[in-house]
Amino acid sequence: MIKMRIKTSVNPRGQIYIPKKIREAIGMKVGEINEITLIGDASTLFIIPIDFDAYDALKSL
Repeated sequence: MIKMRIKTSVNPRGQIYIPKKIREAIGMKVGEINEITLIGDASTLFIIPIDFDAYDALKSL
């Protein structure tokens, strides 16, 4: 498993928004976020553990 840094945003209610293209590439459903680590600016950078297939899909975006 690898970890990839993904730029996200947080809406006023504190919910994390991950762009749809990225969610689709790593096979995430809405609300299905696991093992998120906060890095740097609290509203933007998260690291999400993904497998190698998802990593390849993300690199091709």
